[in-house]
Amino acid sequence: MISYWDGCVHYLMYLLMIAAITWGDSYRAIGLYWVGSFLMSSMVYILGSAVGKYGSQVGFVFVLHMLHVSVSVWACFQIFSQPSTRDVQLAIALDCSSKWCQDYSRRFEPYLKDPSAYPKVQMLVSMLYSGPYYVFALYGLLVPGCEWMPDLTLVHSGALAQAQFCHIGASLHTRTPFSFRVPADSQPVFLLVNVLYTLVPHFLCYRCCAQPAFFVKPVDQKKQE
Repeated sequence: MISYWDGCVHYLMYLLMIAAITWGDSYRAIGLYWVGSFLMSSMVYILGSAVGKYGSQVGFVFVLHMLHVSVSVWACFQIFSQPSTRDVQLAIALDCSSKWCQDYSRRFEPYLKDPSAYPKVQMLVSMLYSGPYYVFALYGLLVPGCEWMPDLTLVHSGALAQAQFCHIGASLHTRTPFSFRVPADSQPVFLLVNVLYTLVPHFLCYRCCAQPAFFVKPVDQKKQE
């Protein structure tokens, strides 16, 4: 599923950024969205490949991917230099022994038990990625003048979109072993939970980027700085 996302969505983002550069427009917004998506994709792929059941098969292609990651990290810094205009799943992925977690895993998200390690790494990265984000986002929503808030929501939305696309797709994909696929009668609940988890940060991102006045520092405060 990571390859599907890279080949379709990331490719579309590259075309949009190239078009913006060609037309002389700013590509910072779509670039920040790509940064979040790329970082989430790379962390999960690299760690999952290293510690999962495919760890012994790491070869030349993996080295080429690391070269791609290095170039992309440089691009991330270039984008940042442009002038400005989930808990239940984690507990299951870490083999929580509570009956409620085990029931949820069996009925709705058996993919979290897949031995490939990608789902476990995905949940860990999501916790380390999203946990601090929501703390900063709450602060940014309560305190006026946090000019970094729209950029932060763009990066997080891109990361979450990539993560949820891969998680949902892998949970339903026909190449996933049947025992780790979401049962047909549980798919509506599974999709509702994961789609809502994806959409809420995007709504927040849209709100912050479409109406950024709250996050602009007063002129007097800028002069003092």
